[in-house]
Amino acid sequence: MSNMNDQQEPDTAAATASNPQRMPPRPVADEPANTSSRTPWTLKTSSTLRTEKSEQETETLANIHDIMEDEMKGAIIANADEIVDNFLSTSHIRLGGPSSLDDVLKHLTTKGLYSDTEKKWADFPSSSGKDCEKNLAMYFEKVADAASDLFQSGLPRKHWTAEHATRPVTDKYCDRKPDLAIVTSDAPPAGPERTWWHILGTLEVKPDKNDFDEALGQLIESARLIYSVQPHRRFLLDAILCGEFMTLVLFDRSGALFTQPFNVHEQPKRFLQVAVGLLHLNDANRGFDPTVNFTDPTSGTVIVEGVKHSFDNVIYIEGVVRGRGTACYPIVKDGVPHLVKDSWVDERRENKEGDIVNDLHSQTEEENVKKHIPKILADENVLFEGKPDSTALVRSFISRRSQDGKHHEWTDPSMAKVEIREHRRMLMTPVARNLEDFSCLAELLTAFIHTAESTPYCFFKRSNTHILFSHLRNVQPEDDAP
Repeated sequence: MSNMNDQQEPDTAAATASNPQRMPPRPVADEPANTSSRTPWTLKTSSTLRTEKSEQETETLANIHDIMEDEMKGAIIANADEIVDNFLSTSHIRLGGPSSLDDVLKHLTTKGLYSDTEKKWADFPSSSGKDCEKNLAMYFEKVADAASDLFQSGLPRKHWTAEHATRPVTDKYCDRKPDLAIVTSDAPPAGPERTWWHILGTLEVKPDKNDFDEALGQLIESARLIYSVQPHRRFLLDAILCGEFMTLVLFDRSGALFTQPFNVHEQPKRFLQVAVGLLHLNDANRGFDPTVNFTDPTSGTVIVEGVKHSFDNVIYIEGVVRGRGTACYPIVKDGVPHLVKDSWVDERRENKEGDIVNDLHSQTEEENVKKHIPKILADENVLFEGKPDSTALVRSFISRRSQDGKHHEWTDPSMAKVEIREHRRMLMTPVARNLEDFSCLAELLTAFIHTAESTPYCFFKRSNTHILFSHLRNVQPEDDAP
């Protein structure tokens, strides 16, 4: 959501940024765009609909793309070449000792994988035709294996797989087939047990540079599915290969950035940074939040104000790329159920959710209303490596403090429409089961009655009803419901 003039925003992304009336020429691989300024990108999602699908599937895809286009409108930024060295530097990808990318390329040249005279990767697979995804995955793995001696040991590298090019990743709601995916060595084989929980990143393969929009749209679809089961991702790193041209894409809660496409043969070290480097990142450099540690898809620990709490369920995940990305973890503190709510909030919102709810408590005298407003026991800006976490921190290479010192801002004016989101976490009580799990009609109606009773206080006292309805996820039906 773009800067909303300090209006409150819903827990689902509803981008309101308007696109520039006239877009700059779209950069193409053989004519690199001017790197002096990043470029807002209009995603033409209509081109990604597959006509061979059934009418019902095509209609479903159209709905998905409408949502995706609205969510990412004005927040996809091209020509951000800095993301390669800021996320895939030699230290990020754990290149061992004094080794450099030059050393890796020289090593691969001696093994016959790269020809320094022809400036070309030997037997580089085609990006079109039958089994092209499988051939590319095998080639990437071959290069990674040959270079493995020059990377630090200790953490096993991840792996490229093309198993899902023809078989969807298991998901309850969506059959999505990423061309290539990054998985751990101990991930279950492709089948019912491998879900988006096991997918660390994706790469889309297209035969031609003109297919870039289609590939980017598919990456966004996959990113949404990853975020829907991995809410502790601060960002995602994915890639696109169109013919011989590769692009690195960064997704975070403010949208997406991507590099200019580069020729894998003419820029072999950059190819190594992406194709091999993505396999050697540790969890923090891959975008995982170190303050949330999952042991399986539904249980783990979360840190609030320096204290680690355990949870055995995740009662809500907002599966979006750009937006709040709210996740709710039920915990037990001092024998009492509590809820940890994690979200990414537009930094320029002057009235934070915790402040509003606390004000409602202090301004509400009627106990029959007050008892239905959650109590906020902690409200903090999550820290990453000792710094307040935000999308400005993720994109620290293009952000700075505003002149008033209260907010962050982008250093590039072309990104002015893109909001900066801070990573916030609240601890509240009470905790309840999902509203749709009502035991009888009377209980459901009671919840709606309590909501109706509380709504005037939100509207007249703070002119904001969003906060109350946001907490419908945390409604506590009473045992003595009539």
